[in-house]
Amino acid sequence: MNVERENRIDFEKEQKLLEIGKEVEKLEDKLGKGIDPGIRETLISVKAYGFPTSGSCEGHNHRGEALPWIEIENPAPVGWEEDEKKKELWRQWNNRDVGKLRKLVEQFYEERKEQGKNISEKVKLDFWPIGKYGAMRLQPSAQTDISGSGKVTEQMGKEREQMDLEPYKKEMVDFGEYLRRKFLEE
Repeated sequence: MNVERENRIDFEKEQKLLEIGKEVEKLEDKLGKGIDPGIRETLISVKAYGFPTSGSCEGHNHRGEALPWIEIENPAPVGWEEDEKKKELWRQWNNRDVGKLRKLVEQFYEERKEQGKNISEKVKLDFWPIGKYGAMRLQPSAQTDISGSGKVTEQMGKEREQMDLEPYKKEMVDFGEYLRRKFLEE
């Protein structure tokens, strides 16, 4: 590949990331708030690969979910409520996309292992099912260990308030940086 073509591809990929960033800036949660700053760049990187997302959170000690997460979920097909074929199609779409993202997570940890980085099993990113149709939440493994439900709940009180969330947040940020680098290199 010649240098001019490489530069054009790099420019196009950077432009795509900027466009996705502008789209992410417009997103709001159910409370009308924008995307949490601590998950924003990872969300952009996930979307750059074309993965459909339905929610995200950077993690909070006092509200919402304690640990960071991104939900991977395709939009429901029109008329899915009464159509078993559409429900199955929705499940297949979600399973396909989660499978692709799962491979990227595996590659991320393979690269870290090659670099000699040891990561706590509780900090490692994993998938937790949400809903009936194959959607998944990408989140630290500890999320499932703490409550057994895939969520660190508001009822956990002082234990939750005293949790050190930084290792979990850093893991999600590191994964986002890995995805961004990989996206730009492909």
